[in-house]
Amino acid sequence: MVDRSTDLNERVAKLGFPVFEVDPKSETNRTLAEVVQSKDKRLWEGFAVMLANAMDANLFDYEQLRNTYLHSNAEVSKLHCLMALSLALYRVSDLDEAWTEYLRQYVRREEAPEPEDFAEKLKNESEFSVCGRLMSSERLLTTFRNYYVHALADAGTGKTHRFVSELLSAKLVSDLDYSLSQVFSAKQKQLVLKKFRGEKLTKTEKEYFSRAVRKKLLALANQELHQLATKLLG
Repeated sequence: MVDRSTDLNERVAKLGFPVFEVDPKSETNRTLAEVVQSKDKRLWEGFAVMLANAMDANLFDYEQLRNTYLHSNAEVSKLHCLMALSLALYRVSDLDEAWTEYLRQYVRREEAPEPEDFAEKLKNESEFSVCGRLMSSERLLTTFRNYYVHALADAGTGKTHRFVSELLSAKLVSDLDYSLSQVFSAKQKQLVLKKFRGEKLTKTEKEYFSRAVRKKLLALANQELHQLATKLLG
């Protein structure tokens, strides 16, 4: 159910009249809960990214997420399952952070899948069941590595500086990847993301980017085309 009052508060804030300041921690954990509850598999594919970002920003609160925003034992089970999957993705991607042990203690004390079992499946199986949903190892690993591991490094820390609203955005985690796939081939999308992350392109990649990808980006950036698309979809 959509919280109409929250939606109105957000819209009036955009018009220069903020009714109240949103508590980043509450907003973060409410968003994570909504992802757990979501039927959109793409959001589940990005859960590990969002959880890692929340941990980096010191905004994840397990007790608040579980007791305030989840409403059934089934939803809590899904949370533990997704946390176990996230730990597996961190392990397979060689992410070594102190906070992974903090997450692991909650998974250990609950009836949740073993992160190690998920890690083996990620390495050896093309598809496997996660909380009753069939998911792709390749998509899980690609999503995590594109949006977290290979993100632009923040000078001196080796981590990306992220704003909470941007990090937890479904658009960043799922919609962008989906939309890029509608316009670009797999090779072209890879170059777009590589360019976005500030990674150096080879001479061949630069030539291909200039010849094929840049033209599409220019078209997408065209204001008149954007207005036309918006009007036709309205």
